[in-house]
Amino acid sequence: MTTPTTSLDDEAKKATTEAIIKYVASEQFKDKIAIEYKQQITDLIKRAETGARLMAGLAGLLVLAVFSALLLLQYADIRTKQADLYEKYTTGNELVARINTQATNMADDVQTKLKVVQDLKTRLGQLETRLATAEAASARIQRQR
Repeated sequence: MTTPTTSLDDEAKKATTEAIIKYVASEQFKDKIAIEYKQQITDLIKRAETGARLMAGLAGLLVLAVFSALLLLQYADIRTKQADLYEKYTTGNELVARINTQATNMADDVQTKLKVVQDLKTRLGQLETRLATAEAASARIQRQR
């Protein structure tokens, strides 16, 4: 024997199931579900686009950072080479100054030695003249004897 409560429960379940099936089959439900799915798909697309933009931005920043780092390394290398060149330039100028000083000192030494040589030639000429005079005098003395 079935109790009236059980049959009422069964009838309620059956009525509820029929109402749900009828509601699910209705255009209103289909439109609502379509709108909800479209909204979810739109949200997913927006989130994907936002993520893609964020990744593109991060990739751009990464490329910029790598480029900047390489540029700074090149700049540091250029500064090092410039410092080396300046050091070589300074050393070269010091060497040129030393060479000029030595050349000036050598020119002064040569001038001094040329003057000494000229003085010696003059003195030699005087001595040759005195020798010739002495030889002439000696020859006269010998003739007179």
